[in-house]
Amino acid sequence: MTPAEIAALESKMDDIRPLLAEADDLYRTVATVLAPVILIGPQSVAQHVYDMQAAYESDDDDALGKAEVAFRDSVRKVLGSFR
Repeated sequence: MTPAEIAALESKMDDIRPLLAEADDLYRTVATVLAPVILIGPQSVAQHVYDMQAAYESDDDDALGKAEVAFRDSVRKVLGSFR
């Protein structure tokens, strides 16, 4: 690689680093908020949390949308059982 190509790549990395930090912060926030769901359960709801995370990490918008709907529906079902 030429020095100019290396400089261009380094410049792009400087642009990407803040985005990676932002994604890490978001991941930590989501993990913190959803930790009680994972620990307390039920397992069906916790599994949907894992499914959402896997879809997010794979950058699969379709799977993420489906996982979010499944999570929401399962939470509603559990909460509705307390009525």
